Amino acid sequence: MKEYGLTAKTFLTKFNNLRKATNDTYILFASKLEGLLRQYLEARKAKEFETLVSLLISDRIKSSLSDHCLRYVLSVENNQAASDASNWLKPSRLADLLDEYVATVGPGLGSTRATYIGQPQ
Repeated sequence: MKEYGLTAKTFLTKFNNLRKATNDTYILFASKLEGLLRQYLEARKAKEFETLVSLLISDRIKSSLSDHCLRYVLSVENNQAASDASNWLKPSRLADLLDEYVATVGPGLGSTRATYIGQPQ
């Protein structure tokens, strides 16, 4: 998937930005949404309900971070990818990491950057 640029973030962005085309039926639109969401969840390895909840919470937390803080979190996630197949931080680990970051670097949590499911358009 990465060879073609089809990353989890790509699927989530497409899911959040997809609009029903005028010639599409709502059945087709719903099918496209479901396909994108399933691809996102598969890329994030969220196969159980509890994993889904954790993923949504982690994504929502990341959407509240400043650019610098988000880059730091993403670098930690990328470095853990070899040891953890899910390639994203669970909410408790993410919260610990962010508290350490804020204690060391300062707040910097003002601007929002990442997208999340249910984001107002």
